[in-house]
Amino acid sequence: MILLYAFISMFGWGIGDFFGATLARKVGVIRSLFWSYLIGLVLSSLIVIVFINSIQLSIVGAVYAIVGGFFHIVGSIMFFKGFKTSKIGIVSTITSLYSLVIVIFGVFVFKESLSESQWVAILLALVGVTVLSFDIHKLSSNLKVDFGGKGIFFSIITMFAWSTAWILFREAVRESSWILPQFVFNLLSFLVLVIYGKASKADLSLPKDKKMILLIFSDAVFTLIGLVSYSIGIMNFYTSIITPFSSSYPIVTTLLGRIFYKEKLHLLKYIGITLVIAGVIVLNL
Repeated sequence: MILLYAFISMFGWGIGDFFGATLARKVGVIRSLFWSYLIGLVLSSLIVIVFINSIQLSIVGAVYAIVGGFFHIVGSIMFFKGFKTSKIGIVSTITSLYSLVIVIFGVFVFKESLSESQWVAILLALVGVTVLSFDIHKLSSNLKVDFGGKGIFFSIITMFAWSTAWILFREAVRESSWILPQFVFNLLSFLVLVIYGKASKADLSLPKDKKMILLIFSDAVFTLIGLVSYSIGIMNFYTSIITPFSSSYPIVTTLLGRIFYKEKLHLLKYIGITLVIAGVIVLNL
């Protein structure tokens, strides 16, 4: 059962990210996020209505969810900006390292003990990120490392923002239940996005292209499926097991990008992605 929740969230987030990347390139980051989050909020509200008798109210849990929602939307904005300046597989893989940050946080704050396999996973992931930061063309010409690429920069910000968000969300779910926190999480994320969109004078109009509308709806649905599955999983099982599997979503996103966008990655990038994915998987050994 534990793997069921993990894999549902993995496929939900992986497919959602692929749709999100397509939308970011077609209609813009803020515009696509606005409508995706709005639909997600509506669906999240329906979940609350359906399970209203099972809601457990908790002020502490609500605060955790609110702050977590803020960090999550900041990470989401950076995430889609990364998609516009780098390849899907690279951005998704680096951002998936939030699971490693959560593990490290658990060791030094929650005083959790790590097994040898978890330490190996951390090392694999860190090496993978370093390899992903290399530009193969510049490396071959002048042996310089490209650590200044915007896609890499946005991805690292996303990684830390999301890790903070999920650490707080974990506490919110355990303080109450998965129902209310996921609603508060989505509500605050949407409100912050509205404020940001207005401040940046972004175009928030609904795209007229029916295909784009379908993509927005699909993005919202699959992302929410990932969130709900992850929420139920960390409420009932060990976060250290659920998180590594659910964060393997770059496998799904990368495969979809390869199939539909025909993205070609250099060998060095394949090695980096492989190392990171291997690190995520080893976390569960």
